[in-house]
Amino acid sequence: MRLTLALLISLLLVYPAHAADQTHSTLPQQNSSFITDLSTFLQREDAQRYIEQFVGMVVSGGVDATGGTLTHTPTSLTAYPGGYLTLETGSVTYVSNSTCYLIAHRLTTGNLGTFQRQSGTHYLTNYTNPSKPTLPSNTL
Repeated sequence: MRLTLALLISLLLVYPAHAADQTHSTLPQQNSSFITDLSTFLQREDAQRYIEQFVGMVVSGGVDATGGTLTHTPTSLTAYPGGYLTLETGSVTYVSNSTCYLIAHRLTTGNLGTFQRQSGTHYLTNYTNPSKPTLPSNTL
């Protein structure tokens, strides 16, 4: 019994210092924003660990077929750009007679360099580069 209690106490004393060394994000501290900080920590920590294992991957979908119009809806996308789970069912509007590079990003707002956001989606397009452009971070 004493050995078990001593082991438990030593784990409680050692674990917090050890856990801080193994996280990517700062551990939340007890204060008025603890719940918000904890939620942010839990949302990001796994993704930051997964990114060490792979740059990103498409689990399923995201396949687009040629069609008679310039607006297409790729099959439902499930992917992990930058390690973050991304689900997308939105459509893409292409420019006529152009080479287009289509990427998915973990966020749904903002442009990334020469990639222009397809409004309200995880998709961005690039028509300006004649050769394959470099992927921005958190994209695939």
